[in-house]
Amino acid sequence: MRLLEKLGHRVTLVDSGLAVLERAGQGEYDLILMDVQMPGLDGLAATRQIRLRESAHGGHVPIIAMTARAMTGDRERCLDAGMDDYLAKPVDSQQLREMLLRYQPDSGQQLLDWRGALQRLDGDAELLLELAALFLHDGPQLWQDLCAALASGDLQRSTRAVHSLKGVLVNFGAARAVALAEQLSAALHAGQPWQLASGRLEPALQQVYLALKDLIAGGGDAMAAPPSS
Repeated sequence: MRLLEKLGHRVTLVDSGLAVLERAGQGEYDLILMDVQMPGLDGLAATRQIRLRESAHGGHVPIIAMTARAMTGDRERCLDAGMDDYLAKPVDSQQLREMLLRYQPDSGQQLLDWRGALQRLDGDAELLLELAALFLHDGPQLWQDLCAALASGDLQRSTRAVHSLKGVLVNFGAARAVALAEQLSAALHAGQPWQLASGRLEPALQQVYLALKDLIAGGGDAMAAPPSS
């Protein structure tokens, strides 16, 4: 739960398959991390019940299996039950982060609007790729500077750091990350808790990094494809 909360997620913990069914029926969750072995109704059976309900009423909540077993065929049994993916225990924090990014709900905002970025650079694709490479190099340090300022309680430094980060993100039309940076900035200015906004911004930055890496790898060919979303 601490790992998930540090990544900016709100977490509900239940201790049985029946409780999962009850909570999932309320339709307010973006993703379920489903323990396979639970008392009464196990994770496989609970997943089948959720999928039956969805087939009748619509919708699809991603369900990720979590199990201490890592035997041949376990992943296939989880997928056959209707689960979307599989994490073996003990959970690795980086694998968890990547899994959550993979199934993050689409907010409707563009991840990377390189067409708009090209217009701002008078169509200079080479310069755009150079700026992307610079941000891949400097972005993690900008984030570390921001985290250090937040942790020290330095409001002025924190505000300046998030402003700098947002300014770079705007160059790429990274609407989701920009919106989250603005939420963090607003929380700081209002003297409100900033932890949730900060936790949501970090995975958004990771998505921007991945999109920029794809753009650099594809070069000019990538710019002939639809923008990332």
